[in-house]
Amino acid sequence: MAGVGSSSYKGNDSILFCFHCKSKTPTFINGWQLRSGGLALLCQNCGIWVLRLKISISRKLQERLQALAINKRSVLISDLRGRASLWFRMATTVRSLKIKTSTCKRIVKELHSYEKEVEREAAKTADMKEKGADPYDLKQQENVLAESRMMIPDCRKRLEAALADLKGLLVLFLSLFCCHVLTTLTCLIICCLFSIKITIVAS
Repeated sequence: MAGVGSSSYKGNDSILFCFHCKSKTPTFINGWQLRSGGLALLCQNCGIWVLRLKISISRKLQERLQALAINKRSVLISDLRGRASLWFRMATTVRSLKIKTSTCKRIVKELHSYEKEVEREAAKTADMKEKGADPYDLKQQENVLAESRMMIPDCRKRLEAALADLKGLLVLFLSLFCCHVLTTLTCLIICCLFSIKITIVAS
């Protein structure tokens, strides 16, 4: 991906109009020439990325993509070629990745909590045995310890299943989108990671 210019971009092109701040003569910085022939430019006035795509799409689809880009801070694929649903599939997959990652984190936290509980209850049981506690109380404490230990295998099984789901979804994401994203929109992926909004303009 070749850079258009690190300071500013000027040219006889209808790209010199920002739909977000409505500036007809904006200064675009950090421009990038996409391999597909399009341009990715950053408006200095409002900090919105503006894309000029070398594709043929309808005005209605252009407005829809622009609204999605502004409202959802999304990465749009310049090489659409009639496959506008690719953005929706990517957004859905990314959302699923976030959900499954959060699930794994929650189960790991839960597992650590159960392990600490087992250690605490085991120490309490050993202390009661040393002090010669009442047999009934000791039996109750041993039951509590056994119940705590039973939760760990179940938690580990759920964690293994959640990790398997996350791994499968990640492999699916890489196989579906990386061939499109990495070759044309590297700079926009970086923008998405930093939650920078994107505007789209069709040529």
